[in-house]
Amino acid sequence: MGEVIVGLKVMPESPETNMEKLKNDIKNAIPKGVKLRGMSEKYIAFGLKAVDVTVTMPDSAGGSENVENALSKIPGVSSVEVTGTGLL
Repeated sequence: MGEVIVGLKVMPESPETNMEKLKNDIKNAIPKGVKLRGMSEKYIAFGLKAVDVTVTMPDSAGGSENVENALSKIPGVSSVEVTGTGLL
């Protein structure tokens, strides 16, 4: 079984969201067996920023659903969207 790389966009609920706290919460919410490879802020509009997250995980049934669900449960997160996937 190989590994896949997944890009995700995490949108906060408002421009007033503390981005450092959000990034720390994302690090702590990554499920076991998933490796955080990168994280960066991306300006969206009107002061709103998203957090682009890159993870690697085993290629298995269910794909990135467990990561999406874990990140969606973080307080202050409006949405989580997969922006890309690929095999390693």
